[in-house]
Amino acid sequence: MEIVWITGRDLKLDLASTTEIGLIEGLIKENISINVFSTTMDIRDNDFEHIRFRKIRFKGLETISGGFFLAKKLRKGTKILNLADCIIVDWCYIPSIISELRKIDKPWFIIDRGPPVYNSFLTKIQKRIWKRAWAIASDYATGSFVVSEKHKELVKRIDSNIHPHVLNAGTDLDDFDQDEKIIQNCVRIAYSGRIDKNRGIESIITLSKNLERENISHEINIMGEGDYVGRVKNFADSSDSFIYHGKITRDAVYEILKNTHFGIMPMPDKTVWRTASPIKLTEYMASGLLIIGQDHPGNRISENEVWSFLIEGTDWPDKTPLIINNILEKGNFIELSDLSRKSAKNYDWQIITQKMIKYINNQIKNE
Repeated sequence: MEIVWITGRDLKLDLASTTEIGLIEGLIKENISINVFSTTMDIRDNDFEHIRFRKIRFKGLETISGGFFLAKKLRKGTKILNLADCIIVDWCYIPSIISELRKIDKPWFIIDRGPPVYNSFLTKIQKRIWKRAWAIASDYATGSFVVSEKHKELVKRIDSNIHPHVLNAGTDLDDFDQDEKIIQNCVRIAYSGRIDKNRGIESIITLSKNLERENISHEINIMGEGDYVGRVKNFADSSDSFIYHGKITRDAVYEILKNTHFGIMPMPDKTVWRTASPIKLTEYMASGLLIIGQDHPGNRISENEVWSFLIEGTDWPDKTPLIINNILEKGNFIELSDLSRKSAKNYDWQIITQKMIKYINNQIKNE
């Protein structure tokens, strides 16, 4: 099988592109040939063909400009598309290239890693594009992919006839250190992802203050970039226990997680986060971390996991120090860490990829 994958992610710079990379590598291991269209610059030494298209890297213009340049590229590169058995397209580009997709007349699938998340005028425009993309997919797509059951429910509000396949965030256990973790003198905690105000980042600062108040020796490592970096930097400058690393490579993130005990899921209980399937969660698990943060469907992978200590409500930073103290007193961290890592095996990219291939084949067969 040959697949063309059109992604809106930068495969080198965007930490969220771990999903695309994991799935693409999984498909290749299943002997599927992949051609990737993306805006990534200078990508090489991969087992897939890469075709770059331009976009204007200015907030609000990225999707529209990327769609314009992608449509031009597709008109010139129809040979690759004509050889494909199917095409996978990020929702953000579907309104721009639907004419090309209909001309090519190949099975195509919309993939949605989540609707727009920010509250601004530009986001309102993006939400219109998102709804339009799904409306188009309802009429013309062979199939569709979302990240969670809650996400599936959200999409079905647009059209009840849409029946997406859920692609949870996965992980590659080989990327993570498998040595036994021990808490000695300092509890190490990490957050990896966007540093945006609407993701509940202030609650991480509150957690650090509360741990300090309870005399729990700790180190919180923050990795990423976003609109709340100024606040995070200022607090890091005033605290010996709070470290901001900025935007770093995936390998650097994994190196920090290797020496970490708890992973934070701070995203608040709002629709956009309830429908999520964050890649950071499976990466925390693969590294043997225990999970802390606010409890809701988007912050957990399943119910009643003994290594997950999520708390309902916005006061989770006030209650978490007691939980950490209890774990330290019981001395059962090693056991819980091992269970977290074992649970991650159920979300190996290869397992998720095989389900994806089965769905694609069934949809094409039944079209």
